[in-house]
Amino acid sequence: MLSFISSLFYFTGLEGRPASWQISFQAPATPIMEGIIDAHGEIFIYLILILSLVVSLFTYVIFCFINFQKNEIKIIADNWNIKSSKTVQLIEFVWTMIPTLLLIVIGLPSFSLLFALEEINNCVETDLSVTAVGRQWYWVYFYEDVVPLFQENLVKIAVFESYMTPTDELDSSEALRLLQTTEPLVIPTKKFVKLKITADDVIHSWTVPSFGLKLDAIPGRINTTILYVPYIGTYFGQCSELCGVNHAYMPIHVNVVSGDDFKAVFFGDIMKVNLSPLSVSEEEFDIEAELKS
Repeated sequence: MLSFISSLFYFTGLEGRPASWQISFQAPATPIMEGIIDAHGEIFIYLILILSLVVSLFTYVIFCFINFQKNEIKIIADNWNIKSSKTVQLIEFVWTMIPTLLLIVIGLPSFSLLFALEEINNCVETDLSVTAVGRQWYWVYFYEDVVPLFQENLVKIAVFESYMTPTDELDSSEALRLLQTTEPLVIPTKKFVKLKITADDVIHSWTVPSFGLKLDAIPGRINTTILYVPYIGTYFGQCSELCGVNHAYMPIHVNVVSGDDFKAVFFGDIMKVNLSPLSVSEEEFDIEAELKS
């Protein structure tokens, strides 16, 4: 029952992107987003029960007020069984304890989810590190330790700049205006990716709804999270922090591909995803120096 109700909140005809007339969540692409939707569905059930109770009480009060007569005062009091201060204290105790218990029931799954969001950064060994740097008004991605996914004792860093694709350059009718980018972020499926978010100029926010991820990009600070996407697909997001006049034109485009396709991006000649490295270093690369440049 709970899963059915939860499913009503993210139905969309498109994968990893907004749909026309959509008023709910996008389909989840990560375990964290699935947990968020489940928690939302469970809490929504309690909200419906609370709303029903409050509306019923208000309806009863309005009905009594409309049909109020002096000789009905005693009848109303008898119906509520308000005859002593002890009864009043019992009523006050009940209407205090019921909301408290509801908050506990709602809070337990919420705290579990928040705990999972925080602890995943401490208990998981990552396979790949990606740094996303927000700039007005595009993203720069630094791939760290790409080669160790496939070869031993090698380190490379690839750097990509991701701009919004202009509307007149979209190559098909299925391309999404204001969401498609020139260079999407490509990550392998079923791998733990350490995502580090920062900015060079003003505050941005790296947000992808299907991932359940919204991380602020703050100049001089690096915010970190672990991203695990078990499903192959294309996912879109946008900067969700007001960052200037072109804030609306700073999309996020993520391609989640298989391990073989991800390997082909850097080492093969089968370019299934549109990526062209701007620079690749063979040895260790000073990421902090690159961020300052």
